[in-house]
Amino acid sequence: MNSVLGNLFRLDNRVFYYQILLFIGAVSYFLFGLVYLSIDIQDPMPMLHRVGGGLFLAFTLIISYFSSYIRNRITDVMYIVVLVLFTQLTYLSILNNFTLNYALSILIVLIFFNLVFTAGRKLRALNLYSIGIVVVGLFLSTPMIDILIYVVTLVFVVSGSYILSHHQWMARKRYEVIFDMSPVGMAELDRGGVILGCNVRFCDIFNVDQEEVTGSEIQSLIDIELDVGKGELELDGEKWVEYYLSRAVGMDSKRYIASFIDITDRKRVEERRRLIESLLEHDVKNKIMVLDGYFDLIRKEGLSEKQADYLKKMENAKKECKRLIDNISLLKKADTEKKHKISLNSVIDASIRSVKKEVKDELDIEIKGSSGLVVSGGSVLKNVITNLLRNAFQHGEAEKVCIRMTEKKNEVEVEVMDDGTGIEGDPRDVFKQGYTTDRESGLGLGLYLAREIVESYGGSIELTDSIYGGAGFKITLKKSNDT
Repeated sequence: MNSVLGNLFRLDNRVFYYQILLFIGAVSYFLFGLVYLSIDIQDPMPMLHRVGGGLFLAFTLIISYFSSYIRNRITDVMYIVVLVLFTQLTYLSILNNFTLNYALSILIVLIFFNLVFTAGRKLRALNLYSIGIVVVGLFLSTPMIDILIYVVTLVFVVSGSYILSHHQWMARKRYEVIFDMSPVGMAELDRGGVILGCNVRFCDIFNVDQEEVTGSEIQSLIDIELDVGKGELELDGEKWVEYYLSRAVGMDSKRYIASFIDITDRKRVEERRRLIESLLEHDVKNKIMVLDGYFDLIRKEGLSEKQADYLKKMENAKKECKRLIDNISLLKKADTEKKHKISLNSVIDASIRSVKKEVKDELDIEIKGSSGLVVSGGSVLKNVITNLLRNAFQHGEAEKVCIRMTEKKNEVEVEVMDDGTGIEGDPRDVFKQGYTTDRESGLGLGLYLAREIVESYGGSIELTDSIYGGAGFKITLKKSNDT
């Protein structure tokens, strides 16, 4: 059902809740009759009507258990039940000249079935019929209430409750459209994991029929705990799904909304990537070591100047291959390494020592700014700063480099500025994949990989102006939460 209370009455549960209403109605008819008898007060409802109404509800309840025909048409049956009982209520109101208790009962019943039934043509027809027979009844009796005020109240109550029902129906329809058309597999579950409804994408992922799977337990398809959360699971050794389980909101809060995404292709790509990384890091690296051995043997031979030049170029190409493999390993480490707090000053000191060892011991490197700074990062951050320093001296023709650290509220900025030749190009392009300059072409990490590593730590890197006229880079890192 698509209404305020009707949101509960969906699929198999719709029959169950209607049966509850029938049971409550039947018991109420008999129970109130017994109460009137026990306290020796005249029952405003004639015994024949009370017994007849109770038996009518009880009979409908019983046949709903044994007749699939009735269960499949339970909503239409309930419309007939309401129509009959409301007609009975109006007839009794006429006999009792619309006393206050009967007048209020009519209003309560009208509000109730407008909230239970779906806003639509049938409900509008039922409302028109109800208002019509009540108005006729008012003029056929000697009502104990003001007719005009009561009719206005009646129309207001019916209109208001119907508008509310219609509003909820529209909201439900929008939800159902999103639910059905979603590219994500979705299913609605009760508290026990029974599937109350699912969309087409869900059926595609699990290769099931929508009608057949409705009413079955989700655990028959996937090993999932009924608890709010997410995870990944393998299906039949061929398909992977990522799932998200959350509680429904509002009156359906005891239900779950389960979302499923087919990540089989992503898993295959990850598997191929791991294979390629393994080939590069082990197989290709081993082949490079074999090349090193042959290069050593060739050097021992008498080589002409031209042959020696070729050998040097081959060795340079080999070094570039090894550096590329090392860079891939660094990027992989940055992706998989858990972020932790690190001393920024220690990282910079280690980078300076590394560059001095590679280039020359006497380098003009000035450090400015705060000390004792702790940021969120990993061990590969050292390689980024080392690369910027190395490129400044080896390929930027810098004579001096300044490293300036600035502490912000939640971040730390690290600026690396030199007095070298600088970097030409649009600052927005230099960090793009495939972009190279004469200064950093084929050397070190490359600015694209440097950016990837810094961003994996939740930071950023950008090209800035150097106060010395050369190249400037600003790395922004998050402060560690552990500080």
